[in-house]
Amino acid sequence: MNISETIGYLLVQVARAHRAKAQQMLAKHGLHPGQEILLMHLCDCDGLMHSEIAQLLDVTPATVSKIVDRMEASGLVRRQTDADDQRVSHVYLSADGRKLIEPSELVWGELERESFVNMTAEERVLLRRLLMQVLKNLT
Repeated sequence: MNISETIGYLLVQVARAHRAKAQQMLAKHGLHPGQEILLMHLCDCDGLMHSEIAQLLDVTPATVSKIVDRMEASGLVRRQTDADDQRVSHVYLSADGRKLIEPSELVWGELERESFVNMTAEERVLLRRLLMQVLKNLT
């Protein structure tokens, strides 16, 4: 088997290229890949708990702590201890974090356009359906 000819290998290459392009585009706004996703989730539902963030981002609680620590140090989010349970903290967008929502959305829009520029709407719908099936098969 020539691994470089497998669909799985191609998926890995696409994911790497997408992440590299995202990193390049997000760096212009002082963001690292993944941070913009958390910002957008917090924009939709501010005050998420670490466990909720872990589930949304499909990462471990330890990874959430690292992400939030870094973003808090950059002034993009703030933590607040739960009034009823001191063991729980909620993560909120800061004013600076809120300012990066629109640029984050623009980056994702540009990534979508660049990624699928030579595909018809029907091809994009089919690709999405097929990728969702692959994801379902693997999870």
